[in-house]
Amino acid sequence: MYDALRNKYFTLGITAFRLIKNWRGGEDIKSFENKINKGGIETNGDEIKSFIDFLQQNNLIIQPRGQNNSLLLQQKNTLKRSWILNLIHIFLFFKIPLVRPDDWLGKTLKYVKSLGSKKFRSVIYVLGFIGICLVIQQFENFLSTFLYFFSFKGLMLYLLTLVFVKS
Repeated sequence: MYDALRNKYFTLGITAFRLIKNWRGGEDIKSFENKINKGGIETNGDEIKSFIDFLQQNNLIIQPRGQNNSLLLQQKNTLKRSWILNLIHIFLFFKIPLVRPDDWLGKTLKYVKSLGSKKFRSVIYVLGFIGICLVIQQFENFLSTFLYFFSFKGLMLYLLTLVFVKS
């Protein structure tokens, strides 16, 4: 089941799927159980209660105003992150749509469609393998270039590159 508001998927069993298919808001558990059992789905009140708890825990049903405020506060508090993690998250997932590329991408798709073919992918794999072999031959030089990034100047270059790429 997909929750479009949170962009989250939930895995349901066949019984839960049948329960949600027959679910109507405002119906008490006993009458719902009777209706389900008459429809050929074998279930009991405990399964229905656990199903309702699942829906409430994941905010998949509308609850009466004022009900389960403590649950919502607890869920909000568990989502809080430290300021440094918040800063990293904001920076890494920050985007500014400077252009709307959909039309351009649609027009140029016919020119780059061959780059997704199996033949092209095989060529990339072969070139990648050759690249790994060449790196292994000059592994000392390869390692010495990484020492540059462990200096202050290298860190600033890395951050500048990251800002440029993410902009």
